[in-house]
Amino acid sequence: MKTSKLILSTLIFVSVIFLTACGNHSKENTETGTVAKDSSADSAKAQPASGQKAVAAPSEPIKTRMPKQDKFADQRLNAFTIVPNELNIQIPRDKEVVYGIIIDQENAGAITTLACYQNGKTVFYESNGGTLQKKADNDAIQLVLQAKPLLDKATKAHDTSIPATGRVKFYLLTNKGIYVAAEDVKNISAHTSPWTSLFEQANKTIARLKSDKEYVISPAA
Repeated sequence: MKTSKLILSTLIFVSVIFLTACGNHSKENTETGTVAKDSSADSAKAQPASGQKAVAAPSEPIKTRMPKQDKFADQRLNAFTIVPNELNIQIPRDKEVVYGIIIDQENAGAITTLACYQNGKTVFYESNGGTLQKKADNDAIQLVLQAKPLLDKATKAHDTSIPATGRVKFYLLTNKGIYVAAEDVKNISAHTSPWTSLFEQANKTIARLKSDKEYVISPAA
């Protein structure tokens, strides 16, 4: 009797183990099938539609290339906006006085700008190069003094545009506004222009400025 009970208990125990093992195996198969199904779905999404080309995702964000700022234009504009107070120049309100001269010249497709002020401040800009500047230059002072008698040969400026090919522009800065005169280089070279002497003196100022050890060179943008 005891032997029969022992055999029955053993059979029940084995049956429980067998059923448990079968259940776990079935669960694993179900989960594996789900993973495989999801993987197939993802692969299907990754495939491009018929007739379309697959586009690879960029490895890094696309950067928009921005144009460089026109440094020459900004520097040149600044030369026109300097007022007597910034130069520590006192001018009577009832008088019109030339306190600065700006000379633009077109040369082989490039523009050069020389700006001189009554206090000696000098700046030279090149559209395809850097800048030269000096805080106090005697040649600049003399250039402004030389420009004063030419005020009546200039007209009120409506803009500060650069000269055309073969032309030179002379801008006279006064406490009453900006005046301008334009001249052909050939007339200046032939000494038939009232601006010849001023132009030649300006070129001497530029040459000396370039050879002066005190000038500051700022590279172009």
